[in-house]
Amino acid sequence: MKKSALIILVALLSALPMSVESAETPMIGVVNFKNCIEKSKIGQAEQKSFEELKTQMGAVLEKTEKELEDLSKKLNDSEYLESLSTEAQNEVKGRFQNMGMELSRYQNQYYQILNQANYKLVQELGTKVADAAKIVALAKKLAFIMNEDAFFYYASTFDVTSDVISELDKRYEIDSKLVKDKVPAGIALPQVSRK
Repeated sequence: MKKSALIILVALLSALPMSVESAETPMIGVVNFKNCIEKSKIGQAEQKSFEELKTQMGAVLEKTEKELEDLSKKLNDSEYLESLSTEAQNEVKGRFQNMGMELSRYQNQYYQILNQANYKLVQELGTKVADAAKIVALAKKLAFIMNEDAFFYYASTFDVTSDVISELDKRYEIDSKLVKDKVPAGIALPQVSRK
């Protein structure tokens, strides 16, 4: 896939009638996707939602781990076990096994949900970056804009990352205003979270 993209890129670049040195306005734009996510308002908002989800789910895991640890201490305390009847000892051991399985389930769910949320976040932001890049390309009359990961080197004159981030921020402000305008006064907006 990368080889074919590289071959197409080389073919397109060789077809361009200008060189980097003589170019007044480059026909190619390069965008740093990572910077778009980290520095744009939409990227920061999405990252904040993702971190809140991680924190929320992490709290459930920590609580279960603590309960399991407390139960483990009781099981390792011979005085405590001797004070219990055989039936009560079996009940504590059963609870310990059940909590261990529950913790394992929570951990699996935690990683699955985080992976899904991260995938959705990257997909959504990828679409938004692509839309913003298209607007920038049209405004600057660029033939195409590519992710900087496709290049080993490029001249800084080709970098349009800040323009794309500005466009993302404009879109975020417009979308935020539209959402706020649709909500009647006095009603708090719910927190958006990725699941």
